[in-house]
Amino acid sequence: MANKTISNAGGNWSANGTWVEGAPPTAAEDVIATVTSGQVTVDTAACVCKSINLTNYASVFTNNGTLTVSGSVTFISGMPDIQGTGILKFNATGTLTSGTKTYPGAVIFNTTGTYTLGDNWIVTGTVSTTAAATITLNGNQLTANGSLTVNSTLQGTTLIVLGGTGTWSSGSISGVLNNSLTINTVGTITVSGNVYYKTGTLTYIAGTMTLTAGALNITASCTYNMQGITWFGCTLQGNGTTITLQSDFTVSGLLDLTSTIATNLTFSGAHDISIGTLRFGCGAFGTRTLNIPAGQTLTINTAMYMEGTLALNTSLASLSASSTAYLHYLGTAANYRIYRGNFSNIDASGSNQTLFNYGGAVSGCVNIVPFTAPPTVAGTFS
Repeated sequence: MANKTISNAGGNWSANGTWVEGAPPTAAEDVIATVTSGQVTVDTAACVCKSINLTNYASVFTNNGTLTVSGSVTFISGMPDIQGTGILKFNATGTLTSGTKTYPGAVIFNTTGTYTLGDNWIVTGTVSTTAAATITLNGNQLTANGSLTVNSTLQGTTLIVLGGTGTWSSGSISGVLNNSLTINTVGTITVSGNVYYKTGTLTYIAGTMTLTAGALNITASCTYNMQGITWFGCTLQGNGTTITLQSDFTVSGLLDLTSTIATNLTFSGAHDISIGTLRFGCGAFGTRTLNIPAGQTLTINTAMYMEGTLALNTSLASLSASSTAYLHYLGTAANYRIYRGNFSNIDASGSNQTLFNYGGAVSGCVNIVPFTAPPTVAGTFS
């Protein structure tokens, strides 16, 4: 494979004189430097190479355009700081080594592949993935001091840290984050629209979070450790999903268990759950079960809906614990509607009224009363 060597004079990436070989690199050529290579500047949106290895480089590397790399990237600690706010686009599997340098621009993981961080990376600008790609990011830690935009599947062992001021967003429902994510900043992180999280650990340590719209969508088993954070809304999906609580779980608006499949969802861990409205969107799609930790408290501040259809003979919604858990319903009678719900081992004595259950089973419960006909106090049934 041919190399292109940065000349002693250096210059713009697109200029022939910047390269010992007399022409800029193609996407199939590796870029190397010598100890005497001069400063190089990525100057257009079309700069490319197979890989870039700046071992022994002692000049300034500047990106004012877009550099697309189809392999590994090696920066070194001995080179001056990287400059410019241009884009570094990774276009194929490779090992990415920062050399302890902060990358001042944006980073895009552009094509499906496995990218290995050879050391920790800090990115000042936005970190994003391209739609339709499956990005596997393994090893070390990636700190985004700008925004994190997940437009596709992002997975792997790399810990992602939001460490500055920016947004966390999913470009669409296919923008699912699987890596562990930690928020640890003195800035502000804004959750933009709905975000989708699948596996790993969600952790909040420090920083201001703006959560005035959208929702956290949890699509598979994960660990939750975000004490002090109140989500605007949350949707739980996936049969057999377990959310392991390492902190209290708080949602100001709707916790939605609507799904087109039967689902068994479990909270585990010695932490409490507080939500605005609990909704089991049962319809004709099968049973929904929400298991809450024994000995813990589920507080519903506004409304509770567990609804089914007359066409089905089975129980459609269940709220249960392996041993006694505590339910505090603090909403109004008009906002409480239970139809063919099952309750087991739930102590609802902390609720502001007796809870009525029409057409479903009640087992080992306190202050939850089974009814054979819909009581008017329990809201409107269809």
